[in-house]
Amino acid sequence: MHCPSCSSESKSGARFCTACGAALVLACASCGMANGADDRFCAGCGSSLSAGRGAAAPKAPTMHRRQVGDGERKRITVLFSDLKGSTASIEGLDPESALS
Repeated sequence: MHCPSCSSESKSGARFCTACGAALVLACASCGMANGADDRFCAGCGSSLSAGRGAAAPKAPTMHRRQVGDGERKRITVLFSDLKGSTASIEGLDPESALS
C-alpha cells in the first residue's frame, strides 16, 4: 500500500505510514468499515468517503451553566417522604436550614 501523503511503501494491514505518520485507513462515517486512505467510496456500503476528509466531526452541543447568585432560590419539584416524627422536628425552620 502506498501512502497518499508521501508515496512511500507501507506494510500490508498498516493503519499509519511509518515514514510520515499519515493515516492509511479511513473509517466510513456511515457503516464504520475501514477503507484505504486513497479510496473515494466505501467498500462496505458505497458511501462517499470524500465528505469525511479534512472535516472535523461536529461537536455535541454543550449546555452553559447559569451562575446563581447567593440567596437566589429556584423553583423545583421535590418528591417528599415523611419519616416518623421528622416534620415535627424541623417545623418552623427555614427550608435551607432544615437540610443540616
